[in-house]
Amino acid sequence: MKSKEASIAIIVALIGLCGVLGAAAINNWDKIFGTPTPVTAPPPTKPPSADSVPEHPNVTCGGTDLEGACWYFGGENLSCEMVCSSHGGYNDATRNYAGSDGTSANCQNVLNKLSIPLDNFYKTTQGGLGCFALQTTSGNYFGYWDSQPTTATATYSIPGRRRLCACQQ
Repeated sequence: MKSKEASIAIIVALIGLCGVLGAAAINNWDKIFGTPTPVTAPPPTKPPSADSVPEHPNVTCGGTDLEGACWYFGGENLSCEMVCSSHGGYNDATRNYAGSDGTSANCQNVLNKLSIPLDNFYKTTQGGLGCFALQTTSGNYFGYWDSQPTTATATYSIPGRRRLCACQQ
């Protein structure tokens, strides 16, 4: 039994030693590891003057930049409102430049700028689609300019029509 009592006494002594050493380390932490250097924030900068802030921030066009609008070749049977929902919203250049308030030549210009290969180009009345294309069996497209009043929400139920849409970015 004496060896068991001796073992307990040694364990208690070690626990006590650990407590004393831990307390000493905590009380002398700054002497052991040094005092932390305070970090200072940089001085505040002056806000830009009203003269130096642009009225419209620079916005990057993810599509094709043409005539101040950002153009996209929309997916099959999507309205320009849907196409532009992830590109900053609809831009009126869809109607004013390449749609019913623009010209068929402007529509052809957009088709060319977007490198859409055409087999032919037609003027039509399709219900407000503006400038659009329909893929042919050759893999190219027929380009169309719709003289009906162009709207952001126009779609067409016959498969394959893809609108050319001006978006904000």
